[in-house]
Amino acid sequence: MRIGIYIAQHKPLMPFATDENFIDCRINFRASDVGCFLAGDVRANEQLGLLSMHTIWFRQHNFVAKQLRQLNTFWSDDVVFQETRKIIGAQMQHITYEHWLPKIIGEEGMRIMGSYQGYDPRVDPTITTEFSTAALRYGLIQTRCIVNLMLMQQIVILFEV
Repeated sequence: MRIGIYIAQHKPLMPFATDENFIDCRINFRASDVGCFLAGDVRANEQLGLLSMHTIWFRQHNFVAKQLRQLNTFWSDDVVFQETRKIIGAQMQHITYEHWLPKIIGEEGMRIMGSYQGYDPRVDPTITTEFSTAALRYGLIQTRCIVNLMLMQQIVILFEV
């Protein structure tokens, strides 16, 4: 389990990039000398919403890994990591398909998509560049709307006093 510094209530942040594993996510080198977080994807540093999600899943991964380590003391670090990775992937899929996606595509979209019928190794899991680009744009728009809503709520609270 790799962790970075801790913040309030002993909550860990992801580790920062170092000279050994250098990545640079800064757009303006003069704006900040704070390094980038190591998140498995350099884009995690591009916006706060994405960085927050990476941090949540990083913490959940370490929580599950710690539990698995206690239950399976004979497992190697790699086995703990891979088994934790499977559990986290399943949790992420459950949240996505059972809670988030129905709100995005609605009942009709879920009906058209149909229920999960089990793993089929013959299905090609790759996605097209066009789809990934559209999904990225949709995600950025969605995040911007949430941040704007939160900012508007804060402004309302400031003026209610």
